[in-house]
Amino acid sequence: MKRIASWIASIALIGAMSFGVPLTAMAEGSADSGDVATAATAASSADPFEGAAITSLEDGQYTMNVALAGGSGKATVSSPAAITVQGGKASAEIEWSSSNYDYMVVNGNTYLPVNTDGNSVFQIPITAYDEPISVVADTTAMGTPHAIDYTLTFDSASAAPASGSFPVAAVVIVVIVVVVVVVVALVVRNRKKNAGPSAESNGQNASGEGK
Repeated sequence: MKRIASWIASIALIGAMSFGVPLTAMAEGSADSGDVATAATAASSADPFEGAAITSLEDGQYTMNVALAGGSGKATVSSPAAITVQGGKASAEIEWSSSNYDYMVVNGNTYLPVNTDGNSVFQIPITAYDEPISVVADTTAMGTPHAIDYTLTFDSASAAPASGSFPVAAVVIVVIVVVVVVVVALVVRNRKKNAGPSAESNGQNASGEGK
């Protein structure tokens, strides 16, 4: 019976993918079977910037404090989190205190781990700042998959450039300043070079007139 159930789940998954049925919806409809939900969500991962809130931060790498709430209170996430800003939207790397999380759901989209070793890490969109964001994280720590409701709150005031990283605008400004300095130095050098013979010639003429 287990083998037959497994075949049915596989056929259902292939059929859903062939006819464009959203995989997250299929997972929700299979709440009684953790294996089917895991197989469905494992097929794809959403764009980590999809649905992200607009930010005033320049494109680049940052860190930002994040607070986790919900569940049993045993799980934690690393804070500050690594933030990537691209096109005015930000995504965050959420690192859990366990390696047993196999997918997250944010704003209706499913995200898979971005790593294979160590604690589970996900790259998800920041859909709001300074207020709780509802997320779902599925864990296999209890033997069978359990989808648990959590909230994440990103503190916008704590945003800071990542170590060794600068916003794109800052890099552009530095490059422009360097170019201007070089151009000015070349212009001054050429003026001095061109003015040298003229000054010497004028000096000789003045000397001849005085004799």
